[in-house]
Amino acid sequence: MNTFSGLNRRDSMNLVNIGIKKQVIKICTDVQKSMKFICFLPIGKKEYYGKEVDFGICERSAHTLILPENVSNLKNTLKIGVFCDKFFQYVNSLSNGSFGTHTMEKEVQFLKWISTSKLALVMETAVFHWSMDDDALPQNIFDRHSSLNGCQIINYHADASQNWLLLIGISARQNRVVGFMQLYSEERKASQPIEGHAAVFAQFKIEDNAVESTLLCFAVRNAKGVKLHILEIGQTPTGNQPYKKKNIDVFFPQEAKNDFPVAMQVGKKHGIIYLITKFGYVHLYDIESGICIFMNRISDETIFVTAPQESTNGIIGVNRKGQVLSVCLNEESIIPYINNVLQNPDLALRFAMRNNLGGTDKDNDTLPQPCLKQEFANSKDKIEELEKRLENNEIMNAILQKKQLDLEEAFALEHSQIKKLLQQVNRLEKELDLERIAREDAQVKLHNLMEEIKEINQLNMRNLQRTGLII
Repeated sequence: MNTFSGLNRRDSMNLVNIGIKKQVIKICTDVQKSMKFICFLPIGKKEYYGKEVDFGICERSAHTLILPENVSNLKNTLKIGVFCDKFFQYVNSLSNGSFGTHTMEKEVQFLKWISTSKLALVMETAVFHWSMDDDALPQNIFDRHSSLNGCQIINYHADASQNWLLLIGISARQNRVVGFMQLYSEERKASQPIEGHAAVFAQFKIEDNAVESTLLCFAVRNAKGVKLHILEIGQTPTGNQPYKKKNIDVFFPQEAKNDFPVAMQVGKKHGIIYLITKFGYVHLYDIESGICIFMNRISDETIFVTAPQESTNGIIGVNRKGQVLSVCLNEESIIPYINNVLQNPDLALRFAMRNNLGGTDKDNDTLPQPCLKQEFANSKDKIEELEKRLENNEIMNAILQKKQLDLEEAFALEHSQIKKLLQQVNRLEKELDLERIAREDAQVKLHNLMEEIKEINQLNMRNLQRTGLII
């Protein structure tokens, strides 16, 4: 096992060494989701046979005589779906017996198990699902979008509820490999074409959310570079906070500047995305933050098929040389790696708490999980207390602001009333002034009149004296 800082890489076996011819190892090779078996179909003109490899026990391999030209192994069982042109057959690899056959009207281009009892068949113009729960025939689920015409189909995905379906194809155009995807909603019966080379659905539970969110993760290379997109699809569940969309630039070293994504898987336990490139690089991204936590070359050859590996909570894949290799997080060193190499203590703490990992202390010693949980609980209590205080302060501020507004309104009302009273006083004073002036004028006039009467009386007396009427 090779151990990078924060990552474990292991070579499980080389398929060529156990009799698998190199020309067989190609895109139709199927790696079972349970990661216990790989199925192959050696090339031959007259005799076709499948080879099933159990790399949990590397010494064991079994030959199954078949006629079809493609093989798809079923999760957690030994059922194999095989097809040749339009003919399709289910085979029980333990008994070499067939338990289901069907002849399609057109040639099958790609097939993949999307559950333990349902197989997806990709035709030239449509996608079918075939359920093994009953004797039903393959059902037409949706028609292929015109953007996928002429493309080589390389993958097909369904989310956990099988409500969202994703078909992926690639095509050589203008001297570069272009990726096309078709996202289909079973509920809405509608499709959306998307440019992209690799994609995967993820179920991720955001902190404090009631249920998991359904995310679509996909990467695309265009003239400007490579972008990784992570977004929530469909309606956000009731009680959940929506996932904040991430658009991340994917870095490539100078020696791999023309590299592009070819596969993508999700490590559900740790909440990370494994992005595999044509040049054999693996990029690890934290789903919650969208931060790249690791990038390194793990294969000199193209890894053309991958699947989750449940035993390690990582991924496993096969490259063109037949090398079967697995990659997973090193839980003992990933937190110190994020803390010291990435220099991101916040991410280290959140990642450690989300996954119950140690290694966040300054000495890089593994911190016992109970201590880590207690430390987090104490920190969380302090944060909640501060938030409560802040909330109380905000409430008090709101009350004070309201009181201030009430006082200002009261002052404004009182000021208005006082102003009115002052206006009334001024008006009364003016009226009193007018009355006083009028009274003074009347007094002056009366005085002047009395003086005039007095003068007239005096004049009359003098006149009477002159006439002798008065002695």
